[in-house]
Amino acid sequence: MLVARAIYSRRNILLLDDVLASLDSHVGDHIFTRCLCSPALMYMTKVVVTNQPAFIAHAAVDRVLCFEHANDSAMRGEFTVQSLAPSVFKRSEGASIDSTAATEPPSTGKRHRRNSTLPLLAERLGESSPDDSKTREVVVRNAPHEPAVPETSRQGALDLRILMLYVKSLGSPCAVAGCGFLFAVEHGLVLGGAYCLGQWSHSSDDDMSSSKATSFQTLFIVLGLVQACTSVVRKVLFVVLSLAASASVHMSVVRALVRASMRFFDTTSPGVILNRCITDVASVDETIPYVVSSFLANGLDIVMSFVAVAATAPLVLAVVLLLVYPYMYLYKLYRWPARDLKRLQSAARSPILSHFNEVSQGVNTVAAFDAAAAVSATSMRVIDASVQAYWPSLVANQWVTLWLELLGIGIVAAAAAACVWLRATDQLHASGVGVVLTYAAQLPGRMGWMLKMLAAIEVECVALERLDELTIQAEFYKEDPPESGRLDGEANVRFGDGTLHFHHVSMSYGGHVVLRDIHVDIPTHAKVAVVGRTGAGKSSLVRALLGLYPIHGSIQLGTVALSSLSTTTLRRHVLGFIPQDAVLLGQTLWEGLVGDVAQSKVILDTIERSLE
Repeated sequence: MLVARAIYSRRNILLLDDVLASLDSHVGDHIFTRCLCSPALMYMTKVVVTNQPAFIAHAAVDRVLCFEHANDSAMRGEFTVQSLAPSVFKRSEGASIDSTAATEPPSTGKRHRRNSTLPLLAERLGESSPDDSKTREVVVRNAPHEPAVPETSRQGALDLRILMLYVKSLGSPCAVAGCGFLFAVEHGLVLGGAYCLGQWSHSSDDDMSSSKATSFQTLFIVLGLVQACTSVVRKVLFVVLSLAASASVHMSVVRALVRASMRFFDTTSPGVILNRCITDVASVDETIPYVVSSFLANGLDIVMSFVAVAATAPLVLAVVLLLVYPYMYLYKLYRWPARDLKRLQSAARSPILSHFNEVSQGVNTVAAFDAAAAVSATSMRVIDASVQAYWPSLVANQWVTLWLELLGIGIVAAAAAACVWLRATDQLHASGVGVVLTYAAQLPGRMGWMLKMLAAIEVECVALERLDELTIQAEFYKEDPPESGRLDGEANVRFGDGTLHFHHVSMSYGGHVVLRDIHVDIPTHAKVAVVGRTGAGKSSLVRALLGLYPIHGSIQLGTVALSSLSTTTLRRHVLGFIPQDAVLLGQTLWEGLVGDVAQSKVILDTIERSLE
């Protein structure tokens, strides 16, 4: 962390006071080789204080200063300084250490060489095996590692399986069919009310009896009330089904993330997970139900309009149907760019969330190094990249809207001309003209909106596609059935004497071996402290016990292999684990115990007595 902050400051000179001492040798070599000696940091002058000869022998080291206690002034803390060339640290038998005199200034270009024996440094160099150092360097450079999986987007048509997945998540097929039936009944009642209204207006022209006119009035009122009640029941049922679908999709994502292997979180950017769990889940919760409801409502409205026009003036319906083909052609043109632009737009949000997550976790570092300008520039860059897919999507939407409006004008004009001709030839009554023009005027807007909602269903189902990808990529653990040979249940497991056996256990992270051939027995009731530097494998040992990563070898508790236990039994009934990350309490120990109580003398005295 300290090295990362120093590099993040982007200074010309870095002074590193033995920052690699607390790290494991493999981790330290990796940071020194891949980070400090990286070509990306060639512009920096790096002064590293270290007592590890492996770093001194690196080819990227330009100058070495060796500090050794002077024999006659050790008590006073004075030192002699000797400037050494890196080549003299190559390990060879019987070779002495050549050094450049400390008194010779480097700017003269002269190199007066003399032989100097440095007992302490030679002893340290002799302790290191040249073969071990060379092998370690090869492992660091050539070991394969898995990079973080970037945000991806699919291409082509939406898989029908995704749509069926949402339909199945709605719940009972009977409830889905009932909701569709209520949709049809509601629009049928609307059409019946329009028919009664037309007959009522037609009866006044034909001097129909008042009782018959009153019956049409009563029927119109009854149909209106029934239609209102049906609409309320349909909307409530649709909301319940939408919530059930959202809950089902949400639980599948949560189940996948909770049971995912650690490898998934190691190779997946946090922005990808946040993007899909926030934006895509919000689309499933809010946008998809609205789009589906609008599509069904407008589709049934169009069907009722066609029925009304066909029953009143079939010739007008023939004219209107001729203009349906341009609508379908526009839909095909608009469908694929809207879908793919939605995919690009969704994928472009992940870098924004990743950057925000990094800044929120490192806000103290940003403030300490005064890096607000750099953070702001990076934020603006990722935001600019994200809107590059938004503006084309907006342009495509406005383009299709313009052409739909033009087609709508053509439909209304054709319907009006047909009605005028039919009325002039006395083939259509005045009330029929009103009904035809009413529905013909509504038809273009409804058809245009229905086609846009049909495309929007596929566009918004991209969120379902991305959530399905997340559940597949997570590779979550599935509980094996009882016949698979796994032991399950707390009562069925007998651990014998309870001794914990590690039999040649090895574990790696994407090719990097972190645990190598561990063979140890821990007796029952033993209290064991695993001690080691950062990167030595302490946490990896616990992860191997919990089964978070695949291992080579076996771990047994008594006579039972932990690999034979299901993950639920292992983590709920066998092992108790408190992680080192502050996942339960996001505050200090003092704040968690005392809270907002002032640091009174009574509390301090109590804590001191408890620590005695």
